[in-house]
Amino acid sequence: LFRYIRYNPKVYHDVKHNCENNRLISQILLLCTAISIYHENCSFEINTMRCYLFKKN
Repeated sequence: LFRYIRYNPKVYHDVKHNCENNRLISQILLLCTAISIYHENCSFEINTMRCYLFKKN
């Protein structure tokens, strides 16, 4: 799933998905959780299928 992440030098990374199945959504949520723990704060917007990663201070 990391290949979907595009670097944005400003405030957040933006991951856009055409998600149609719950398995992929679960994988994205797990990825966001892992990133939040180890790297950055992440929030997943399930309606727009976007994952926002905010830089930790």
